[in-house]
Amino acid sequence: MSRNLIPSNPMELLHKEVDRLFGGFFNDFSLPTLHGENGSLMPKINLNETDKEYRLEAEMPGIPSSDVQVTVENGVLTIKGEKKAEKEEKDRSYIRVERSYGSYQRSFVLPDNIDEAKISASGKDGVLTVLLPKKEGAARAAKKIEVKPA
Repeated sequence: MSRNLIPSNPMELLHKEVDRLFGGFFNDFSLPTLHGENGSLMPKINLNETDKEYRLEAEMPGIPSSDVQVTVENGVLTIKGEKKAEKEEKDRSYIRVERSYGSYQRSFVLPDNIDEAKISASGKDGVLTVLLPKKEGAARAAKKIEVKPA
């Protein structure tokens, strides 16, 4: 097996091995691969734009708002969170566990027209909402580019 094909997450490695052993029996229950470069989970996002702001919504399931960090540094917005195990049960013998615990992180390069001082964030029901207001008068006019035959 090539070194760069070995999963960095031990649970993902176990998942792949169980799938291999059972010949795809669990294929209907496969976990999506949402891992970033450092092995952290990457939350899925929705990004909307209006005339006044961008609205970013990130899935952060199982992470209370108090455990989510939103930072802006050098024009890069980063959202982080950590999902922690709630309790350990020693009386059970698990065949397969698909609950994920670990850190979530995703970063975005912000456009120049964002007013970084007015960025706000809130969380509810496992969804983080970040409002990115545009600077006053920063609307960019659309410009049509003529396509000439070669």
